[in-house]
Amino acid sequence: MKKILVLLVFISVIFYNCRKNVYEPTVTDIGQSFFPVKKGQIFIYKADSFKIGYQGLPINGIWKSFYIKEEVIYKSADTNRIVYTFARYHSKDSVKWNFVKYHFYEVEKFRVIHKEDDLLTTELVFPVSLHYYWNGNEFNNLDFQEYEYSILGYDFKSFDRIFPNSLKVRMDSTINSVQNHTRFSVFSKNIGIIYHESTYLDVPANDTIGTRFLKSLIKFSL
Repeated sequence: MKKILVLLVFISVIFYNCRKNVYEPTVTDIGQSFFPVKKGQIFIYKADSFKIGYQGLPINGIWKSFYIKEEVIYKSADTNRIVYTFARYHSKDSVKWNFVKYHFYEVEKFRVIHKEDDLLTTELVFPVSLHYYWNGNEFNNLDFQEYEYSILGYDFKSFDRIFPNSLKVRMDSTINSVQNHTRFSVFSKNIGIIYHESTYLDVPANDTIGTRFLKSLIKFSL
């Protein structure tokens, strides 16, 4: 009888552990891993800025290539949010850096807000879901601007590096007979922003002139 009792206790412990392993709740990633910012991080981007003409073709001689460094230098927090201060630098050769400005990312439970030059834009919302859209200008006085998760969970190639589990955020896609305004960013899981591209092309009465800006992540420390 004693042996049977010991055996029943043993089986009960095993059963409990099995149930615990199966049903124990786990932390769910609802998208915050696409922006895993923390103090001390450094991101270096290769950037190109150039004038474009008819059909978006570059205008010869009006082209600028440079490097951008983003460094997370400060973190402050309260009960509802964490604010990270970024310092931005530019360089012609990625050796000598010139300070440009500070800008800020406010991370809340269900969104990430970017503040630059006193303009607030909602860059991400959680949970991340394909084709989910929101108003990026929710916290400023500009017109409604639709942001959308247009591609989710794909491999994005930048130079000779492939970033898996990437997320494309469409921020503008105004294309008609008089303008071509497109803007998007790509985030990679456990890294952050790896690519950004913006095109502003207007068609005035006698000419077609616009600008295009590209930046690609080439180096980072997490």
